[in-house]
Amino acid sequence: MTLSQLPPGRTDPESQARISEIFKAIYEQSSHPGGIISLDGAVLNANRAACAVVGVEPSQVVGVPFWETPWWAHSAEEQEKLRTGIRKAASGEFVQFETTLPAADGTTRVMDFALRLARDSSGQPLCLIAEARDITETRRAQEERRGSESMMRSVFRATPIGITFNVNRVILSVNDSMCELMGYREPEMVGRSARMFYDSQEEFDRVGREMYPELARRGKVSVETRFVRSDGTPLFVILTGALLKSEDPSAGFVVTVQDITTRVRAEEAVREGEKRFRAILEQSPFSIQVFSPAGDLLEMNAACEELWGIRKESLTDYNLLRDPELESHGLMPFIRKAFAGERVTLPVVEYNAAAVVGRGTQKVVQAILYPVRDTGGALREVILVHVDRTERTRAEAESHRLQEQLQQAMKMEAVGRLAGGIAHDFNNLLTAIAGNTELAAAGLDPAHPVRPHLDEISRAADSAAALTRQLLAFSRRQIIEPRVINLNDLVGHLRMMLARLLGEDVDLQTSLAEPLDSVKVDPGQFEQVLVNLAVNARDAMPDGGRLVIETANRELDGEYCAGHPQAQPGRYVLLAVSDTGHGMSEEVKRRVFEPFFTTKPMGRGTGLGLATIFGIVKQASGAIELYSEVGLGTSFKIYLPRVEAAPERLAGHAPLREVAHGTETVLLVEDNQSVRALARTLLSRLGYTVCEASNGREAIELAQGRRGRIDLLLTDVVMPGMNGREMAERLVALHPEMKVLFTSGYTENVIVHHGVLEENLNFIGKPYTMQALSEKIRAVLRP
Repeated sequence: MTLSQLPPGRTDPESQARISEIFKAIYEQSSHPGGIISLDGAVLNANRAACAVVGVEPSQVVGVPFWETPWWAHSAEEQEKLRTGIRKAASGEFVQFETTLPAADGTTRVMDFALRLARDSSGQPLCLIAEARDITETRRAQEERRGSESMMRSVFRATPIGITFNVNRVILSVNDSMCELMGYREPEMVGRSARMFYDSQEEFDRVGREMYPELARRGKVSVETRFVRSDGTPLFVILTGALLKSEDPSAGFVVTVQDITTRVRAEEAVREGEKRFRAILEQSPFSIQVFSPAGDLLEMNAACEELWGIRKESLTDYNLLRDPELESHGLMPFIRKAFAGERVTLPVVEYNAAAVVGRGTQKVVQAILYPVRDTGGALREVILVHVDRTERTRAEAESHRLQEQLQQAMKMEAVGRLAGGIAHDFNNLLTAIAGNTELAAAGLDPAHPVRPHLDEISRAADSAAALTRQLLAFSRRQIIEPRVINLNDLVGHLRMMLARLLGEDVDLQTSLAEPLDSVKVDPGQFEQVLVNLAVNARDAMPDGGRLVIETANRELDGEYCAGHPQAQPGRYVLLAVSDTGHGMSEEVKRRVFEPFFTTKPMGRGTGLGLATIFGIVKQASGAIELYSEVGLGTSFKIYLPRVEAAPERLAGHAPLREVAHGTETVLLVEDNQSVRALARTLLSRLGYTVCEASNGREAIELAQGRRGRIDLLLTDVVMPGMNGREMAERLVALHPEMKVLFTSGYTENVIVHHGVLEENLNFIGKPYTMQALSEKIRAVLRP
């Protein structure tokens, strides 16, 4: 009766649950072994009778492929038979065959095994039902009933292997098992010497010496040896010889041959496993220790000795469960779990610990405990693995530091773009302010009451221009004139000025390498770098101290550059400035190159000094590193790429010359009205004829309509619609005699290529004075 056929009122959940319990009880309490197998062969369940046959718990086989379980693992042939049966049963075929298996009580059982497919209520394949009946006794009874008349022959044929030899070791007879084992037919063996089974005369002779003389004295002898089958396959066997009891003294002896190849292979596998374990133990980069269930140290490898700085010989009485150090670190509860002897597999326990090893070197390690059980489930040993995570931890910290540096660089780049844009616009304003102030002052008597105010405006404009130059240097958009120099010359050129700047309380020392490689930098910029660093050092040493300027040749390798992303591997010249001041905190060091960040009191610093230095160094393709500790001073190390060229000689500043005039025609193009008006006035006062335009389109129209000569184009670089460079190329095509002088307060992407003024381009930066403009124009028109 199916569930659907139960009387009304009997299909409630409680009744169904009761029926399920009944079916489960029948299945579990059945005396016949049974199990449930997935369609792909994995064990889903096994009843008590099945588990009792081979002495396992259901939990030990659930999920395991059926042919790898103890019921089948003893025979590859039986495993293949089972796999074939599972495939057939899964396709709907009823499968039944006999098999043998080694039982838990040491006997070999003969089982009648069957597999059938189970389907769900919709007819879809669900699983395989496995059933077995123990037919051992039945088969034994059948053998006994074969009759006594063939008993002797049956015994002979049923013997594992039986061979009868005469005294000269010639084969007299063999049974079927021997034929099957050796791969020969009986006629191929009978009458031949036993030497046919050996691949060496030495082994044949050894067996003869150890077995046959002893047979005469003892009557029975066993020897292990190695046979070779007809196909060349080696076999390991035990030969057991016994004298034949006969009135004929030449009757010979009988030898039984037991195939022990599987056992020998297993023993070899164990030995190989032990060798592999020993190799893994000794060659593993991880610290490995093996402990007994009682916690006593059994083994430890060389990596363990190296990690902990201790020899195994000094740990003869060490017990992991009695280690006070582990107890103090709170690790013992985890370790005791591994030694608790639980039936289930213990989970892997991980912990992080910092251990002081050897000469005080701090190690960061991660430990893992592996409990190992024997086939019966008893705890056999516990393996403790320590993985040295010191480098990984250091790398993670370094990665975090590099990420912070990247974020800082991105922030600096964003602020730099803003600063560069501000400086450009501000320079246009300063050009108008400073220029008109200069014009106003030039027309007044020095004693005029307005003159001091104009001078004050001029000084303020000069200060503002210096500030914009700092902004441009920080943002790496300053126009530079790089030259090949020797930094020793630069330091020597500034030494007296720096000494006066530092004062008598600061001892200025230099350590300059000889010879020193050349670098290509803007000397004026790096004078500014040294002055700024010296001023900062002086402020950090209010009670006096020592400032050391050093130079040296250095080669930066990949390992150094990996931790200092500003630098690239190669040959550099080092410029180091170190003081004995109060040093910097970690917070200050993180922000020291940020623009407008300063630790000085209000009104005593703009916060652009170090930001400017950072920009100058980067503009020179160099790298700058800061080393500082509170109370121990500060050191700035600047690395500049070495160049293969002789250095130029540094000269002093040229004296001011008189304003130079001219009579040529100048085409002035400037989009800023105030700057254009000022430039027109300055050019007119200098004697030039001026044509002006506010943009490129107007300038081209003017040049196309002009028949006379245009000697010079003075143009802004960045203008709406058409930039100065493009306009100049078109105008020169109309007036080939025309020279070009560019001007701008901000020249990114046009005049400056990676911060370097392009060759053959004339440029004057804003703001400019009448004298600077006059000198530049004369230099362009009469180079």
